[in-house]
Amino acid sequence: MSALQFDFKQPTPLLQVLGYVLLLVGILVVILVFQQWQYFEQGLVQDHKKISSLTTQPRRQQRSDTNNLANAEIEKHRKEILRLTTLPWQRLLSEVEVALGSDIALLSVRPDPGKFQLTLEGEAKDYTAIVSFMQRLEASPVFSSVHLASHEAQTDVPGQPVHFTILMRWQTIAW
Repeated sequence: MSALQFDFKQPTPLLQVLGYVLLLVGILVVILVFQQWQYFEQGLVQDHKKISSLTTQPRRQQRSDTNNLANAEIEKHRKEILRLTTLPWQRLLSEVEVALGSDIALLSVRPDPGKFQLTLEGEAKDYTAIVSFMQRLEASPVFSSVHLASHEAQTDVPGQPVHFTILMRWQTIAW
């Protein structure tokens, strides 16, 4: 048998050309991929600009609407506070205090400035105490239309007090 002779130092021309062609094709593919990447990147930037311009206008409008609603709410609360602070509290409460008897305990006083109405909630020893309290309120020059809105005897409490709600209007005279 004869020995095989390999000559690794001498490249064959066909393989050498094929190697250069593959190298050239690889370089072209890299260049094309880079160009496509730049093209898509520019498209994304433009799309982001379009989206941001579309979303900022409604957000600004929405923020403006929200601010307008918030300002309207603040203005509404401000007017309500102003209306409550300009009530003739001293005169109203002093007239209620004068009409109170030792057998009446007030639990709450709620004004309704829009209706010039005052709601009193309290407890009394009995029904006659409530009736006399209402008569004293009606006799006051400040109050009118005094009526009993509700009452309930609390039988489960010692002494059986009567829980009541009285509605009345106050006069809109100069204070």
